[in-house]
Amino acid sequence: MNIIFKFTSSTYTMITCYLLFLIFSSCNREELFVEEALLPEEEIVIDKKKDPLLTNTPEDAPEDDIATMLKAFPSAYGGGENTTGGRGGKVIHVTNLNDSGAGSLRAALLASGTRTIVFDVSGTITLTTTIELIEENSNFTVAGQTAPEGGITIAGNPIRMGGGHFRPSQPCNNAIWRYIRFRNGSYTGEPDVYFHNGFVSSGTDGLILDHCSFSFNDNQAIAMRASTGNLINITIQNSVFSENATGIIFGIVELDAFESGNFTSIHNLFVDQSHRTPNISTTKQVDIINNVYFNWISRLTRISSTHTADVNFIGNYMKMGKNTSNGTTAINKVDTSAKPLIYSAYNYHSNLHTTPILNDQDLWTNFSTSNLISSSLFRTIPFNIIGENFQIKSALQAYIDVLADVGTNKYLNADGTYGTYLDSFDTTKINNVKNNISSNPYNKSWTLPILPKNSRSGSYDTDGDGMPDVWERATFGDLSRDGKGDLDGDGYTDLEEFLNQVDK
Repeated sequence: MNIIFKFTSSTYTMITCYLLFLIFSSCNREELFVEEALLPEEEIVIDKKKDPLLTNTPEDAPEDDIATMLKAFPSAYGGGENTTGGRGGKVIHVTNLNDSGAGSLRAALLASGTRTIVFDVSGTITLTTTIELIEENSNFTVAGQTAPEGGITIAGNPIRMGGGHFRPSQPCNNAIWRYIRFRNGSYTGEPDVYFHNGFVSSGTDGLILDHCSFSFNDNQAIAMRASTGNLINITIQNSVFSENATGIIFGIVELDAFESGNFTSIHNLFVDQSHRTPNISTTKQVDIINNVYFNWISRLTRISSTHTADVNFIGNYMKMGKNTSNGTTAINKVDTSAKPLIYSAYNYHSNLHTTPILNDQDLWTNFSTSNLISSSLFRTIPFNIIGENFQIKSALQAYIDVLADVGTNKYLNADGTYGTYLDSFDTTKINNVKNNISSNPYNKSWTLPILPKNSRSGSYDTDGDGMPDVWERATFGDLSRDGKGDLDGDGYTDLEEFLNQVDK
């Protein structure tokens, strides 16, 4: 059979171009192929930091643009790392320690509009009622590091992000809390009293709690549910939890009306904290990484109810104390009805794993029977870390670093340098961890530490933009900047540049 090819003028042109291409490219054929390999149509980068302790690369890597977004502050990590809070908004000064009224923290939180809350005073703010925030109160930063030496403690009642108790059932979203102590201090002997919580959320999209201290909360230190809105994109980091009735509840899937997850717990210290570190019941991923635990009682993390989400439990440091129950079963618990998928690796445990290993499934037992849970609930490579990649530390390094920088421990000076101040309670607890001194996690004989009551002078920030005059003049030459601009073009406002000096 004869095959006849019909060539058009355009065909001849294409053939000619192709022949010329072969002639000119043959002289350096290898370089051509390398160049083509380096310039794919769509760039794909495999980042080994997704699995910093292994040579494997995580499976099922989703497309994720979140890592390209500006962080809440340079040292923010995880689910809440891209929270914008009060960026670019107005500045509200807390000028007194009153429960309410002009210049109070309550008035600043109940305001509307994007705002950064700064403090001209240090000391304890005792709330007579809960501060309950709803949608109109969203988009704020509470910059506790701006308080003078001594910092801020909130006592007497909880802070609640999201309504549904006294106010309309709405979420409260997009908040940054830094360098604040939540020490309710209320105790009546009655269990599970709502007003004895420390920090509550009924629905929040975008939240980061950094360098906070949670103690003397006779219910949960932190209680979070998705009852009035989504409970997603949340980080708790560099914070201390001690002598609360329980630690953290994150989500109750079977009761929540909205979705929950993308939750990160990283670089926290749980000392003399009985359990719930945290309890999780969500539909999206949870990362529990590089935390330190000492002298818990019955358990640490519990995956409860119908939880179906993915969990990374990596590089944590667990040191038993005198009050810790059976060291082989009082670790992490999974409800029989829960069907999570867990990556658990490289964790230190003072009884089971003094040398961390890749596969430490024996850290997880059934909540009801204390038997080891099924191997089908584990995987051997980690899930992609929530948010931007970061280098996961070894459990030992996490122990060293957390004890060196945790809790409400810094305050900014007028020139942008920072001082360090830990109250007496946090100081004792951190030293007790180092020296293996256990205290009763169920202790209720609480005494709030006495804080120095300092105030900023009238000349500290004469234009009220949140930036002290000394730093503003040294940085910009005069007081003409209002804090909302971004002179160096890095995405952080001029005010944030000052606030972020604690990250240096």
